[in-house]
Amino acid sequence: MHIDTLAAITTDPNPQAQVELRIGQARLREAIKEARWVVSELRPATLEDFGLVSGLRQYASELAEQEQWQLEFVADLERITLNPTLETAIFRIAQEALTNARKYAHPDRVRVSLHLNRPNLVLEVQDWGRGFNLKEVGKTNGSAHFGLTGMRERAMLLGGDLHIESRPDEGTRITAYIPLYAVEEK
Repeated sequence: MHIDTLAAITTDPNPQAQVELRIGQARLREAIKEARWVVSELRPATLEDFGLVSGLRQYASELAEQEQWQLEFVADLERITLNPTLETAIFRIAQEALTNARKYAHPDRVRVSLHLNRPNLVLEVQDWGRGFNLKEVGKTNGSAHFGLTGMRERAMLLGGDLHIESRPDEGTRITAYIPLYAVEEK
């Protein structure tokens, strides 16, 4: 990175200039790291290589290990084939639900479930964390509800629906219902 070279050759005696240069270096490194992450997450490699169930299991397991969660992962989709776009959308809903659990709920236990409940494919992500009052979402922090809205919009784009249940100090359950006409059965 050219900024590292600049830092090495800068002889400016002004201590504030040195501090600003170091801050710039740190911000650039963080931006590059985030850009790489965004590119890799456009279509997660685990989905490409292994499909929705294995990809989601791996993602949830890695996050559970990082956050020291007890993870229960249940998937029963033996006769179902999903197109890549649908897999990605369902993965993103689960990913956002797990991200919300990590950021806001701080649970010690999480359950991820994928199963058929005709006429739907059902994704359920439940945490036993802080929970929240649904009526208060978005009132105190305007950005707090964007993840919930995004999950609901993804489900609706698939012809489905998203239900959110939460109570303070009891946790949250996010359930996406995706109609079977959006998936292909073997």
